[in-house]
Amino acid sequence: FSYSCFKHLLSASGRGRQDLVYSSKGIVDQEQSRRVSFVIRLRPSNNSGRIPTSSRTGVLKG
Repeated sequence: FSYSCFKHLLSASGRGRQDLVYSSKGIVDQEQSRRVSFVIRLRPSNNSGRIPTSSRTGVLKG
């Protein structure tokens, strides 16, 4: 299910292999590098970051 009401407010950018975790010996730690981080930033808008009332209704389930 897509939450298209948020598409005009949110953006995402992947980090992929750019943020690897290294061991103390300088070797890539495959286990520690295998992770997911979520950062949500509102795009600048004319409404000062307010979400329209129609977009606030409903429950997000995932």
